[in-house]
Amino acid sequence: MRLAKKGRSNFWYIGYRFIGDRLGFILPFFEDLHTSLIKSGLKITFEVYVSNIVFFTLVTFAASFTLTMTLGYIIGVTPFLLILLSTAIGLLGGALIFIALYTYPSIRASSRSREIEEELPYIISHMTVLTTAGVTPDKIFHYLAEVEDTPITDIARTTVRDIEYLGYDLVTALEQTKERSPSRGFKEFLEGFIATVRTGGDLKSYLLSYGKTLLGSKEIAAKEFGDTLSTMAEAYVTLLVVLPLLMIIMFSVMSIVSGSLAGIRIDVLMTLITYILIPLLGIMMLIMLDAVMPKGE
Repeated sequence: MRLAKKGRSNFWYIGYRFIGDRLGFILPFFEDLHTSLIKSGLKITFEVYVSNIVFFTLVTFAASFTLTMTLGYIIGVTPFLLILLSTAIGLLGGALIFIALYTYPSIRASSRSREIEEELPYIISHMTVLTTAGVTPDKIFHYLAEVEDTPITDIARTTVRDIEYLGYDLVTALEQTKERSPSRGFKEFLEGFIATVRTGGDLKSYLLSYGKTLLGSKEIAAKEFGDTLSTMAEAYVTLLVVLPLLMIIMFSVMSIVSGSLAGIRIDVLMTLITYILIPLLGIMMLIMLDAVMPKGE
């Protein structure tokens, strides 16, 4: 009851209002989703999210089925075919919504991981400055929680919340934060941070050495990515500029001698190159570029 009242003004309350906690028997099948949901940073409980997946999947199925039935009836589709088609479209719509909602937390967690990996070296530099100024480890996270909204800022605010409102000590709160982090690099940093605090080591030295290591790795990765981009730029010019141009010139010359090639008209081949081959090559290059882009782990 408390959960429902808390979420009354929240979008995610819609599904939970109708489904509630009556889906306990299927929750074990969503354990992978539970982990992704924790790392995604979404302010929603596991049970509520699962209830929304089920609710919106059913609603989409019903809406797609009803709309297809209505349109099919208007245009005069036979009853058997209409029911078959409506069921197929309803199942397709429900499946798409289910997949979208199921994968959303993992996609969001992956995005947060990449942002954290990009931001981490500069956050560690900031923490080093605070440590040099004599700020205690717990106060460092208070300062991080007050800067502009970033994934690490959100993590720091959660850590501060665990300390101030849940009564955790710093080490326990950081252990909890480590489990919620979507970034492997940030987890490794927290492990070292926790070990240094727990053993009373030199926190400043740890932050300096870890920050230098990250910046060095970032520099190497940037150089490698630049070399990869140079290679892909050459491939782009070859595949999307030179190759289509040569094929168009070749077909233009061939059209003077013969109007077709292997039974296919030359103008049709040129149209296929312009509207199918070139876009497909462009999509392929975008996929390859996305594959080589640096991503947080």
